[in-house]
Amino acid sequence: MITHVRVRYEDDKKIGTVPIEDVKDFFPRHQQDFKSKSLYLVKWTDDSGDSDYYRARILALGESEDFAETEARERTRIPKRVYSPASSDYENEAESPIKEKTKNKTTSGAEARLLQLLKSKKENMKRQAKNQDGPHSKKHHKEAMDSGRLQGAHETIDNLEEQVEKKSTIIRQLRKQNEEKDREMAQLRRLNMELQDKVISALEDMKGCRIMKRIMDGSQSSPSVSEDLQDTLTERALRPGSSNPQPNDSETMVFYLECQ
Repeated sequence: MITHVRVRYEDDKKIGTVPIEDVKDFFPRHQQDFKSKSLYLVKWTDDSGDSDYYRARILALGESEDFAETEARERTRIPKRVYSPASSDYENEAESPIKEKTKNKTTSGAEARLLQLLKSKKENMKRQAKNQDGPHSKKHHKEAMDSGRLQGAHETIDNLEEQVEKKSTIIRQLRKQNEEKDREMAQLRRLNMELQDKVISALEDMKGCRIMKRIMDGSQSSPSVSEDLQDTLTERALRPGSSNPQPNDSETMVFYLECQ
């Protein structure tokens, strides 16, 4: 039973051994059931636990990990590229440029090591620049955005709670004022009813009585004129143009009831 696969990653040419499950859509029936010129999607997991699929060529299949080299070379992670699922369509794909390889072969050992060091530095700088826009950076950016939205939501809720509390206070004050006005209106209605009762009682007591007007002359001890005010008012009502006689300075007008 095939359990492990020895692969060479296409992007950085690193060789490693992975479980058969790490090769996407690959189900070999025997150790030769693969295409050496085809590219497959093989999972690679970094030290932090993040994993992704990368293009790789299968070198060998085995029923255990013993067929592979005991020490796999450390592989530098390259940001994911856009590509289609692994299939035989990659058979005619051009190989990576070999100009740099040819140049390295023609140089001396010291120059080759220096070029390799410079190349590694350059790749590290590119990788760091790309990682700023990579999954980790996006994850932190998303977390920061989510945190900002959450903080904004908390502030909005606090503002709404403050507004609700203010409006509730105003409503309580208005309700209290309405209750006070209701009590005042009830008291006014009660006083009005009492006043009406007193007026009705007074009118009932005045049955058979007449309102009399008397003009007292200051120079005399007895009234000079006495008349029935009801008759006078009736007469003036029948003659709207008539004027009310006004007493002079020495006279005093007195009203009184005369009951039978």
